Amino acid sequence: MVRLATILLGTMLLAAPAMAQNTDLSSGDANMEIFIQKIKADKKLLVASNMDLTDAEGKKFWPLYDAYQKELWQINEQLGKTINDYAEHTTPARVRSRKKQPRNC
Repeated sequence: MVRLATILLGTMLLAAPAMAQNTDLSSGDANMEIFIQKIKADKKLLVASNMDLTDAEGKKFWPLYDAYQKELWQINEQLGKTINDYAEHTTPARVRSRKKQPRNC
């Protein structure tokens, strides 16, 4: 079970950069959207299978879980956009010059 959780987590982390891409739904983007929705469903299924919730507990837990996942998704999208922005505006020469600068500790 831990192995499955690790695989799902790894898959989600690999899909994170795709979240920051344009939302124009071309063929590739539509496939990626399907893939992301599948990952979300699998993750929720994994959580549900590992938490033996009663109906009353589930009614309280799942809205909180969904809100948390939505917020986490937005944070990951922003992180992806920040990484893409940095990559677009940083040349290899600028990266090398930053490495040579001494750090003040």
